[in-house]
Amino acid sequence: MAGEIGNVSRETLFWYNLVKAVSSRQGTLRKLMTAYKKEIGAAVSPDTDGLDAWFHSDSRWPFFILTRGHIAGFALVQRHSYLDDGDDFSIADFYILPEYRKGGLGQRAIDDILETFRGPWQFKWHPGNALAASFWKKAVARYAGSGAESYRGVQGMVYSDGERADVQRFDTSKPPSKILGFLRGVHLRPETPEDYHTMEDMTRRAFWNKYAPGCTEHYVLHLMREDTSFLPGLSRVAEKGDKLLGGIWYCMGQVRGAHGAVKVPMFGPVTVLPQAQGQGIGTLLIEKTLSLATEAGYPAVIIFGDPGYYSRFGFVPCKLYGITTAQGHNMDAFMVKELRPGALSGVRGAFHAPAFYEASPAQAERFDAPYPYREKLILPGQLQGE
Repeated sequence: MAGEIGNVSRETLFWYNLVKAVSSRQGTLRKLMTAYKKEIGAAVSPDTDGLDAWFHSDSRWPFFILTRGHIAGFALVQRHSYLDDGDDFSIADFYILPEYRKGGLGQRAIDDILETFRGPWQFKWHPGNALAASFWKKAVARYAGSGAESYRGVQGMVYSDGERADVQRFDTSKPPSKILGFLRGVHLRPETPEDYHTMEDMTRRAFWNKYAPGCTEHYVLHLMREDTSFLPGLSRVAEKGDKLLGGIWYCMGQVRGAHGAVKVPMFGPVTVLPQAQGQGIGTLLIEKTLSLATEAGYPAVIIFGDPGYYSRFGFVPCKLYGITTAQGHNMDAFMVKELRPGALSGVRGAFHAPAFYEASPAQAERFDAPYPYREKLILPGQLQGE
């Protein structure tokens, strides 16, 4: 097999994905945790009995680590401090199946988790586990360099064999130096017609099998540009040299209620070239275009997206403002960010997105036909599993 890294091929990392575990996959997670418990023994014992709580908490996030559509491991992220009464982020349990180790898969997953959950962090490990200590210290060093605080024999974390954990505390509020280095030379510009096919193909690759078998995001993007609601003045692509790395596209929606109709822009999709993900491109696109929307005088921006990711940009659930979907529903992924204080004061009602977001599956299938074949897979974490 070409391009081996350890005993895992480069294709393992190319097909890597990190997905939120949904409650219908609790049994799968339990099996993984049982395998983890069997391998590491009694000293470090994951709590399989309390697993249900991970799916019904706003301070816990269970993830599956995938490659080529197969589950390669899991990560349990939580807000919990081993050192004090704070609410730092920490990893409760993390496991990569033996056949997927030594290829950088665990490192990639941790880097993505640290990029998603920005803020104060703590990593802990059993003092007798030299491999775990090496793994976590390297992960901290990639982000914090020598700026981490180290603690030995922490009283707030005692393993079942009586040993106290070693802990490192650090902060991911600022991007690591490797990301800052990658972003040098990246600039944002308006999209041109010459970019259309490249960006649609990139969007297809980035979203394929992410939320459902296959994807329609590239077709939605195609329809958006032809719609009167499209906002090219806010939409941008990211470029480094002559290579396109990502893009973000905006259109106009409306909040309709007793006050009348208030125009509120929304964005999506946000696309990053799979090989460039985790390098700060998405953050750059979002932060820059939110600034453009503010300068243009818009009151707010509404999105449908992952709360764990978008909350760090200031997005909060729409229900806090009395805004529902057009169907009168609400969910955590339906979010809004005011662009100036009080901009949504008195604005209540239903948000109506442009119709192209509800693209016909049959039409999307026809649009997809000329593209190279990609297998549609049912994967853990897809929205259909919720």
